[in-house]
Amino acid sequence: MTARTETVALGQKLAKGMPWLDGVAGTMEQVFAPLLGQDAPRAPRDFLYGVWLGHSLHAAVVSVPVGAWSAAMVFDLIGEERAADLSVGLGLVGAAGAAVTGAAQWQ
Repeated sequence: MTARTETVALGQKLAKGMPWLDGVAGTMEQVFAPLLGQDAPRAPRDFLYGVWLGHSLHAAVVSVPVGAWSAAMVFDLIGEERAADLSVGLGLVGAAGAAVTGAAQWQ
């Protein structure tokens, strides 16, 4: 077994041990389906999916919070509190964008 196969198998095993996730996924689907599902207007869905970019927008947007929060840690270490606070704020905004584009890709 490769490391990737073992990781996928572990993820599946863990998910099967958490049946409450089915309810969460069902609720999320009910919330997002009218906004991002197959019957939703195509233009917003295509924008959030990244059709105009030529690949998944989520893959690009998710690097914003990761980078911003990493920078915040460095700024904290060197005593730049204001820069760290701004980086955390940017990370939160980026995380919201990553969540929306991730939901679009999930649908």
